[in-house]
Amino acid sequence: MSCMKKADVELRYDRGNYYPTINVRHHFYVPDIIRKFADVTAESKHLCATCGESGHFHRGHTGGKRDHRFVSGGTHHVHEFGDDTAFWGWLDSMDDRTDSWDYPNGALQVADSIAREIGWEDAHEAAYEVWGSKTVQIYGDGRSGGWLVVRGLGEVEDWDAIELARWTRFTNLIKDILDGLDYSFAWHAKVNVHDNWLEQLQEAI
Repeated sequence: MSCMKKADVELRYDRGNYYPTINVRHHFYVPDIIRKFADVTAESKHLCATCGESGHFHRGHTGGKRDHRFVSGGTHHVHEFGDDTAFWGWLDSMDDRTDSWDYPNGALQVADSIAREIGWEDAHEAAYEVWGSKTVQIYGDGRSGGWLVVRGLGEVEDWDAIELARWTRFTNLIKDILDGLDYSFAWHAKVNVHDNWLEQLQEAI
């Protein structure tokens, strides 16, 4: 990405001043996460009798919001748990339950919170990587912290080419973090929720 211009830097008004900001709103949409990371080459793949398409978690044609939902085609990535069909089936079933997103202890809300917390930790590390020991403060603002605000950089109009290059680098690092959130969500849904649930079941037997 080429170096940004001052006019490209978004600003957010907070406590009497405008600060450079980045839109970091992100929604975890489980069907998309399954499409991205579940391995559709696993043996449990089947064909829908109605439409002939393949998919692990096709729910049939009921006319509801999940009508014709399945994993089709290849995946963007196949990770170490991509063929764990038990997990992906569990994740899909949890998405059907509204209480799974209840704060703070819903199964998917737990994964959501962990992924976002780690994302913010990574953002702080990115700021240190770009600006070093310089006094720079980043924080979330707006509904659900959807804006990453940076304080301590002075007025954008006073930035020189070096500061613009730093900002460009920082925005690219934040984009990389955002791109990794879906995988982080899936990983923590598996390790910190699903696998713990299995352990508790086994201990209870």
